[in-house]
Amino acid sequence: MQNGHSLIESLMVLLLIAILGTLAAPNLQQWQARQRLQAAANMLHQDIGLARYQAVIQQREISIRPRVMNCWACGWRVFPTNQPDVAIVERSASQTITIGSNSPWQNGADYQPNGAAEQVSGAFAAGTLILCTRGLNQQARIIISRSGRARRGQSSQACL
Repeated sequence: MQNGHSLIESLMVLLLIAILGTLAAPNLQQWQARQRLQAAANMLHQDIGLARYQAVIQQREISIRPRVMNCWACGWRVFPTNQPDVAIVERSASQTITIGSNSPWQNGADYQPNGAAEQVSGAFAAGTLILCTRGLNQQARIIISRSGRARRGQSSQACL
């Protein structure tokens, strides 16, 4: 009777582990990309809700704007509209995430004391922010209604 394993048996086990690891790696990368996308969407959605909440509670205008004009992927800020140097929240987005918007939300919005979102021009700011990670067949969407309320949406469209 033999104790232990032969060299051939040990090499076969290592080969099997290597093959399984190779098969699992792409799935792990997609899972990580999906988690990064969801985390960024959750953070932006919460900050939009925070801006609305603070406007209602404080009974004054609160703005949420991209840190760099027309670049939500560069990060965003929540601040009292009349005090732009006082940040309530300031975020940086992940470098692997792209964030686009339709025209009402390109430069952010000002939340009014009644909770409604307005564009800088004073028009109502209903719109959509689209978060994307390259190579992932999924988009995260944040849809803002005319009343200023934000909700999450999903899309199976591939990112460009």
